[in-house]
Amino acid sequence: MLPKTPHDPLNPYDNLRYELMQRRESGYDTSGLEVRFVALPDASVPVGTIGTGPDADQVPAIEELYAELLTVPRREDWAYVEPEALEDIAAGWGPDTSEPVVPTEWPPATRASRSRAGRRRRCASCWSGTTSTRCGTTSP
Repeated sequence: MLPKTPHDPLNPYDNLRYELMQRRESGYDTSGLEVRFVALPDASVPVGTIGTGPDADQVPAIEELYAELLTVPRREDWAYVEPEALEDIAAGWGPDTSEPVVPTEWPPATRASRSRAGRRRRCASCWSGTTSTRCGTTSP
């Protein structure tokens, strides 16, 4: 099921293939749908022909599989709690008991100096190909 060609976002076959992979990696039981997907005629396109896709008679079967994919439940053995609704995500945060890391008010000169330093660090990181962190730099 691994792609043989670059992903074409306009091709529903490609979109279904990548969505199947994403759902499987996110703990959904996609096994039955993957068998049906493999049975579809391969509608991926050769390199350099982005924008083409499956024949018109293949699209309903692809859309049907995609609609079913959206209703597939997570596997029972999935060990992670992954809420999807914003309210459920916020409920998992608990109360905010943290103290501010930095002062809420800095003198204007300090604010300007820290802002310039941050921009320079960001630019230097981009130029050098590293990731800047608050504690220093790390390699990508």
